[in-house]
Amino acid sequence: MNRQGRILILREAAEGEDNTQPGRWQLPGGRHDEAKDKTPWDTLYREVGEETGLTVEPVRVVYSGEWGPTINNVKHRIVGDFVLCRLVEGELVLSEEHDGARFINPGERTQFDVMPPDDLAIDAMAGISVEEVFAAPRLSEDTPLGMGRTPA
Repeated sequence: MNRQGRILILREAAEGEDNTQPGRWQLPGGRHDEAKDKTPWDTLYREVGEETGLTVEPVRVVYSGEWGPTINNVKHRIVGDFVLCRLVEGELVLSEEHDGARFINPGERTQFDVMPPDDLAIDAMAGISVEEVFAAPRLSEDTPLGMGRTPA
């Protein structure tokens, strides 16, 4: 969330190794990479940085879920946590996975074709004020997260 109380959504590009829903909107994030990430928190910082060029601080887990997309013709089981973060610094630079970005008020979510379960995570952010986000302590990295993806 930025200082105006808006959250960043990204539009999935037509090209991309794991892109399955081109043109649809999603929150920044991605999967845990055993070679790069020691913890799910490493995944959060790496994925947000790679996809947006931004530096964030985690504030609150807003949604945890499990879903089963088909990626490259393989059914997967994803277990993930959506973490509301406050924007710390950086200039928005999109990765090749995305071809659009918008900062939106969570209440504007229905104006965009947001893929599930990102839609549920955005809805969970709707009642959280910018003052609350920027006054909150940084979420402890001792908070367990269950990010991951495995073939179904």
